[in-house]
Amino acid sequence: VRLRPGARELELWTTPGAFGPKGGALDGIAVLKSTVYVNAFATGKLYRVPIEADGSPGSVVELKL
Repeated sequence: VRLRPGARELELWTTPGAFGPKGGALDGIAVLKSTVYVNAFATGKLYRVPIEADGSPGSVVELKL
């Protein structure tokens, strides 16, 4: 979920289920340059999401550890 500058409400930033099964929790989020890294608590999986020039998310990629 994100709030664009000047917006008055949050909007969905990625598709439901992008980081695993419904009800999962994210316990680690890091932003480095134009990429968001997310850790899913229940599965321990790590994901990378590029931030496009317009602020929209690119494709969610599961990183192999």
